[in-house]
Amino acid sequence: MFVNPAEWHEICAKMFTTVGVPEEDAGLVADTALTADIRGVASHGSVRLPVYRERIQRGLINPTPSIRIVNDCPTLVHLDGDNGLAQVVDNKAAQIAAERANEYGVCCVATYNTNHMALLSHYGLKIAEQGLIAYIMCNTPPFVATMGAAEPVIGTNPICWCIPGKEFPIVLDMAISPARGKIKNAAAAGKPIPEGWALDKNGRPTTDAAAALEGMLLPIAGHKGYGIGVVVEVFSALLTGGKYGKNVTHPLDDYDHKPNCGNFIMALDPSKIMAEEDFVRRVDDYVQMVKSSKKSSPDADILFPGELEHRNELLVAERGLEISDETYQQYKSMVGQ
Repeated sequence: MFVNPAEWHEICAKMFTTVGVPEEDAGLVADTALTADIRGVASHGSVRLPVYRERIQRGLINPTPSIRIVNDCPTLVHLDGDNGLAQVVDNKAAQIAAERANEYGVCCVATYNTNHMALLSHYGLKIAEQGLIAYIMCNTPPFVATMGAAEPVIGTNPICWCIPGKEFPIVLDMAISPARGKIKNAAAAGKPIPEGWALDKNGRPTTDAAAALEGMLLPIAGHKGYGIGVVVEVFSALLTGGKYGKNVTHPLDDYDHKPNCGNFIMALDPSKIMAEEDFVRRVDDYVQMVKSSKKSSPDADILFPGELEHRNELLVAERGLEISDETYQQYKSMVGQ
């Protein structure tokens, strides 16, 4: 079924006000989920909300955190999230980063003692909407084997850039490994995965999706992806005070521990380097240059990072947001509708 995004936002927000989350904060959680759903990244959208809600009910997430600045200088801020919802903590972090970048040209905010961040580009887009460049990192539980290892040591460690543009923002939001969600889908369908994606539990290469889920992922581009993953771990966990490496517990699946996730958000104001309109014009010129390059075939579609998601947003604006009947009824029952 197709629903009005505003209606879905209201239902998603009520899932949290009914378990003690303040109305404004519940709206931030719904905002983040809707961004993912609308941009076609459903794996990081409203599908996650029942887990967040249950973790609040079990006392694993603080519904009313007292977020505080631990260390502060004009362009570097350290936030203690008080085990709050990451959507609340990191929205505050993004807001601080943007405000100070407008004043000083750049600002980095490191957060710790928080939870699952969901879609990194949600926060990046909020920053890019203000004409700023965003750079965001977070670490995850260890799912990825390092080069030469036969056990997972580092996370999928997403990294994200959002850059303001004329028609749509350039958005690169990626992990340093193949997506576990795609492997789960392949396992459910009984289909193989490509070579080079994963190792089984004994450290042997496998194309069996089920064996991959029991084993570990491989980093993209070999040692290059591994190196990027290490750097992300340093910025988002070692630097912030969050858990790292084998110490990271799963912020969704582990119901015995509070995860203490760490994140890193940076905002940069290009207008402190050149006039804002000049920067946007140069970005648009570059986009058009790439997209007008010679095609490999007549029907090839040359896309820019973030363009598919932008197209999905336009499609949702026309027809509404596609939600399964089962999910729609399940969520409405949670909020007593």
